[in-house]
This record gives sequence, C-alpha cells and structure tokens, in this order.
Amino acid sequence: MHLKRMGALLKIEFEPNQFGYADCHPWPELGDLPLTDQLNALAKNRKTPLTQAAIDLAKLDADLRDKKRKLWKENIYLKSHYLIYNFVDWTDAQLDKLIQIGYTHIKIKGGKDCGSLSDFLKKKCATLPLKIRIDFNEKLTQKECISFLHSIENLQEQIDFIEDPIFFKANEWEQIQKMGWRLACDRQAHFAIDHPEAAEILVIKPSLHSDAVSRLNWKKRKTIVTTYLGHPVEQVASAYVAFLLDPHCKETHGLHTHHSYQANLYSHQLNWQGPLFTFPKGCGFGFEKELEECQWKHIQLI
Repeated sequence: MHLKRMGALLKIEFEPNQFGYADCHPWPELGDLPLTDQLNALAKNRKTPLTQAAIDLAKLDADLRDKKRKLWKENIYLKSHYLIYNFVDWTDAQLDKLIQIGYTHIKIKGGKDCGSLSDFLKKKCATLPLKIRIDFNEKLTQKECISFLHSIENLQEQIDFIEDPIFFKANEWEQIQKMGWRLACDRQAHFAIDHPEAAEILVIKPSLHSDAVSRLNWKKRKTIVTTYLGHPVEQVASAYVAFLLDPHCKETHGLHTHHSYQANLYSHQLNWQGPLFTFPKGCGFGFEKELEECQWKHIQLI
C-alpha cells in the first residue's frame, strides 16, 4: 500500500548564499496543524514543533553543505527495521522476502482491532526469525493493552518492544513493564525520559523532537530514531541524527519509510534491498541536483 500525504520541502537561507533544506510533513490525525496552517504560521514567524524542528535540521544541513561535507563518505552502517503499515495485506511470501534480504526487525502499526493483530502475529510471525515492534499510537486503554499482551504471551521473547500502547502515565506504564514487556515511548518521550522504569526505550523523531538535534540528554537512555514518514530529505536528516546518537551503529532504527510511498527521483537513491540505510551522494543531506531543480515559492515573513 502506498500512502498519499501532503507535505512541503523548505529551503532556508541562514547566511547569504548559505542554504539548508528540511521537510515539513504534518499528521493532523496525530494532532499536528494541517500543512497550510503550518506554513501560514511560519510566514508570521510563529514556530510549531514541526517547523522549529525543520529549521534546526535545515541549519544542520546548511552547515554540512557549507563545509562540503559528504555524509556518504562516512563509514556509517545504520540498520533499519521494515515498517508494515497494513498488516492484514501481508502474505507469508512477503515476510519471507524480508528475511531473505536481511531484515531482522519489523515494526507493525497496530490499532484498536487487537484480535486481528494477535491472529496475524501467531499465525504468520511466530516461527519467523524476526524481532517484532508494535506501535499503537496511544490508541489503547490499559485494560485493552493488557488483554492484548496476554493473548500473545507465547511470543514475548520475539516482541522487541511495544510502542505507545496507551497515553503515557508513568505508573500505568510501569505496571505493564513489570509484566516483562519492554515499552517504548514516542509521543511523550520528553516526559518519559526521566522514567526508565516505565519506558525502557525512547523513540526519537528528529522532525518532531527539535532538541534531538542538540543531542541533549538523549544519550543517557536507550534511543531508537525514526522518521516522521516524510520526504526522503527528512529520512536522510533522521538518519544523520541517528548516527549522532548511535555512532557505533548498535541499534536498529526506523529509517526505511520510503517503502510506504511510490518511488520518486529522491527515493530511488535510497536502499530498497535490505536493512542498511544508504546516504545519497552530495554534500549535506544530499539530493543537490533534485533540490536545485525545484520550483521554490518564497514565503514572505509578515
């Protein structure tokens, strides 16, 4: 399944002729302002979490481009899980293909229908050499979450972590972790950072968590970096922050989200076969030719 989403690339001039690029890709269903509102607020010099993070990432890109630094020359071997957005459509052959090309982790988007997800995991994944991550985007109640976990208790060793099963409340999350499950916090990571007893793992989205760029405090905890399912420019920015946080490439992050969209001139330069993240050629976040050929619309600050 290919998603259809609305987003915008931003080209920001920090110094005369010093440009950096970033992506603004909102998810209104998760609480973000729609794209038009994001850009209108930016024109009025009002920052949202998304546009502030985009500015921070664009500045990082601008500095790298200014120094003519090419990320692809680094010995970076970041690994990614494979994102399964609509698990009901997946076949045994597709899962086997992921294993054949080297994936060791998959991440499944869960929902309120825990029964279907439980059946999928037990029937299609139980015998596979894959670590499984499940992201509920805070859609469950604590009772629903515990009931679901009981239904898959025989798969507990195979489940790498459960992400955002319910809205973050340290005491409720701690009760679930005491059952032997590892929880990962994304949406409320800023609150969970001081509660490892409730959330063993932090999921950092550089395009949403602005201070991920500064790396303040995040290295104190086990962190997994994921994209915000945005443009390939956003994927590269997220991958670079992942490298800053995980320079020895020990973790398996969530960087291969271009599979969720139709291929384009940008995503063709990323890795479509296997879990390693491929940085595009060029300085900074890359894509120099493609970005130069874009038709840019000037945003006049009010």
